[in-house]
Amino acid sequence: MVCPLCGTRRARRRCPALDKQICAVCCGTKRLVQISCPSDCTWLLSAREQQLVTLVAQGHTNAEIAARLYISIRTVTSHLDRIRDKTGYRRRADLTRLALSEGLV
Repeated sequence: MVCPLCGTRRARRRCPALDKQICAVCCGTKRLVQISCPSDCTWLLSAREQQLVTLVAQGHTNAEIAARLYISIRTVTSHLDRIRDKTGYRRRADLTRLALSEGLV
């Protein structure tokens, strides 16, 4: 299936705003211009941020996440701050609900 936005690349991501499959490039570049993405769209998060949301949803502390991913606790905090900025969710329980609703857990 070809992306309906660019007409050239393969559509692999389900866009909740358009209710269609689109390509990753259009998802990343056109979300602020042509697509009205909801603030809780999973694709707004990078793969690493999705990984952190999954670990948060599984009940891991920041220290446990840092040890598991071989990064510092400060890096975990920075990732979580960015996730919170992107999604608008401030509490770990909200991030857990996001992970559950998007099938990350």
